[in-house]
Amino acid sequence: PGYDYDVTNEEVLLQLKVLDGEIVVPSGLRYRVLVLPDHKVLSLAALEKVAELLERGATVVGPKPDRLVSLVGGEEAQERFHELASGLWGETPGPEGTKKIGSGRLVWGLNSRELLQRDGVPFDFEAPDVESQSDFETIHYTVEGDDVYFVSNQTDQPQKARFAFRAAGRQPELWDPVTGEI
Repeated sequence: PGYDYDVTNEEVLLQLKVLDGEIVVPSGLRYRVLVLPDHKVLSLAALEKVAELLERGATVVGPKPDRLVSLVGGEEAQERFHELASGLWGETPGPEGTKKIGSGRLVWGLNSRELLQRDGVPFDFEAPDVESQSDFETIHYTVEGDDVYFVSNQTDQPQKARFAFRAAGRQPELWDPVTGEI
């Protein structure tokens, strides 16, 4: 809760670029952080791409990967994988750390929410008067310069709540998602 995110696959990961410190997908969407999976399994191609993104200025958060997703490439691929992972994270990284790599930053031991809060990034969405922020899920898109938020009540009961959006200087409109009525 508080920040929006998307999940990607390796095919898209291998197409990512870095522009002005942000990670950019082929469609043009931009992200502040690339979060690696907690299961510590990556392909060699994915790990090489992570290294490239870091060199070019991306912020990557996640644990040191410890094994390849497949045996393709044999021992040579295994060795390259472990060399690259150790070169990025160190041989035995501590429970939490930050390392500058190229123009980028590698962070481990924190989740993306903790990192964004430490970096001073305000929440994208908040329901300040609600006991549990997980009562609401949001999706935030920018369409032709306009911020569009889809807010969904995740409880079984109707709720009355006050919302805060990270979209200053805008006049909000409430749209019915079924009819499109404003």
